[in-house]
Amino acid sequence: MKDPPATIDVFPKPYPAIPPLQDTALSVVDQGLAGPIDPSHVYTGAEKNDPYDKLLKKVAGFIGNLYSNESLPKELTNGGKEAIERTVVARKEAQVMSFFSKPPGSAYTPKYTKETLYGIEYSQLDLDATRTANPGVDMETMQAQWNAHRDVGHEENIRVLRGVLKRIEESQKWMCS
Repeated sequence: MKDPPATIDVFPKPYPAIPPLQDTALSVVDQGLAGPIDPSHVYTGAEKNDPYDKLLKKVAGFIGNLYSNESLPKELTNGGKEAIERTVVARKEAQVMSFFSKPPGSAYTPKYTKETLYGIEYSQLDLDATRTANPGVDMETMQAQWNAHRDVGHEENIRVLRGVLKRIEESQKWMCS
């Protein structure tokens, strides 16, 4: 039996560069193609309506494992890490915005401040300004409603993504040493 060649050219030209992640994401949103994700369409073994953090753990675990591969192009590793950082920031902002977009949070007038994480600016709740903008509101009740909203999964999603970033950073340190 003849030995296969060491490398096989599958494409006649070099594989195209990774598309610009931010421009691609913005285009998807602008075209109305973004929406809820059904985990059962993403990976084997998932069931319809599985918790979103379960999907994030699977995807993030896959991405995190890629960082132990020293042959990955720097553009891919940097792009992957930046995509996860942007997702963390987007989840943090969505956590706040979604609370105030529907009851019970829509009964309040929120005030925001700008914060920066991973060099990305996002809107964060300014609790003191929100308190001032809602005189007579029982802040204990609002806090309990906020905690219930946050605990639905937003906080777990953020925790999972931050765990992946930590794993990526550890892999990068290990590969540089």
